[in-house]
Amino acid sequence: MQRYLLPVGMLVLAAALQGNLPAWLVLKGARPDLPLVVLIATALSLDPLSGAALGFIAGLIHGSIVGASLGSFIVSRTIIGFAAGSVTIRLFSENPVVPVLSAGGLTLLGEVIFLLANPVPSLAASLKIILAKSLYNSLLTLVVYWILRWIEVRRKIKMAAARL
Repeated sequence: MQRYLLPVGMLVLAAALQGNLPAWLVLKGARPDLPLVVLIATALSLDPLSGAALGFIAGLIHGSIVGASLGSFIVSRTIIGFAAGSVTIRLFSENPVVPVLSAGGLTLLGEVIFLLANPVPSLAASLKIILAKSLYNSLLTLVVYWILRWIEVRRKIKMAAARL
């Protein structure tokens, strides 16, 4: 249970920061999706079932803050959490390319799922923004992933030192 306190706390913090992002962080109409970045970075170190559970929580938090399309957020984030947990089983997660490519692909997948549930009038403009957001989230996920890994290694070192 204690293992999930940090990821859920980070999801709440990311969702709070998402609503207060400065305008200069918008690139080509795309804003980083901080709760999604934290979800992907965290779920990459979990198994698929735990990733899906964390994705459900992320969708619930993000959808509640946005106030619209709660079901779409929950479904898309749950699928992304499951897929991110599955990536770890198939690929070597210590390689820095894995979080970057996973975040880009999973952001694209999540946004397409979200678009299917919530169609927009201009599909071409939305696709450009989605591609920019995928690239943006890829870079941010790399940073968040390595911070989380560093925290986890420090925690394990403290536990090992306590046993000696």
